[in-house]
Amino acid sequence: MGAMDWDRRLFDGLIPLQDGTSYNANLIKGAQKTALVDTVDPAKKHILFERLQSLNVEIIPPVLSKGLPGAGDFAALDLLADAFRDRILKPKQ
Repeated sequence: MGAMDWDRRLFDGLIPLQDGTSYNANLIKGAQKTALVDTVDPAKKHILFERLQSLNVEIIPPVLSKGLPGAGDFAALDLLADAFRDRILKPKQ
């Protein structure tokens, strides 16, 4: 589900990258529930959206992240929410 970014030159603004980086987003589909683990950099959001659509993901499942708030793992959450605003799975009250 993730994306390659061959042009990225710094990891977290500190660590030089000679060969770019990858964003390892994963979609986990269980018998009853689905979850998205991590997202991608906003510049690569179109790749994530295309991959979700190719799998016929109708609604955005809960998103789990291994990163800390403000880290790259959260970079596309707002964009993902905007793109699928009318189809976001909301927790029951």
